[in-house]
Order: sequence, then structure tokens, then C-alpha cells
Amino acid sequence: MKKIFVILSLIALFTPVYAEKFFDLEWEEFAPSNFKNVKVDGFHWTAEGRYWANRRATFEKRVAKCNSLSEASQDACLKELRTIEMNANKMHEERTTSRAINSLLYSSF
Repeated sequence: MKKIFVILSLIALFTPVYAEKFFDLEWEEFAPSNFKNVKVDGFHWTAEGRYWANRRATFEKRVAKCNSLSEASQDACLKELRTIEMNANKMHEERTTSRAINSLLYSSF
């Protein structure tokens, strides 16, 4: 009986444990279709292009930071980053809409 216990203990000790990552983020989830492939180090003619390129650079740094954490902390970090990105999309849409409305209102004068 002791031999079986010792053998099972050794098997359990030397069997690798693989933690499954349940949560992942992709840039394409947040970027508009015309900025999904925006290059972080590319030249951008428009303010909108620069905005999305800079935002992608920040996103990639944050994902790398999350992935450098312990496996137990990665999912929580990536979930928080998703919330940050969703809020940034909402704020950007509100600013863009506000600018468009202001442009329409003041262009008639």
C-alpha cells in the first residue's frame, strides 16, 4: 500500500500542470474596420489615424503587461483592459458625435 502511495505521489509531483487561459483580447475587437490594421509605427495623415495608432500602441503594451503577470492574474487584468477599451470606444464615439453636431450647427452661420 505504501508503494502505491509513493508511486502516485511521485506521478502527481512530476506531472506538469497546464493552466488554461480563459480570456484573451484582440485589437480587432475594439478598432473600427478601417483601423484594424493600423500600424503603430506608421505615418498617419489624419488625426483619426494617429489616434487609433497611438491607442493600439497603448493597447499592445497593456496586453503585454497583463500577459507578464502570473496565470492567476492574467484573466482579471485582461477583463479590466477590455472594460477600459470599451469605455474608450464609448468616449471616442461621444466626442466624434459632438464634433459632428457642432460642425453642422456652426457651419450654417
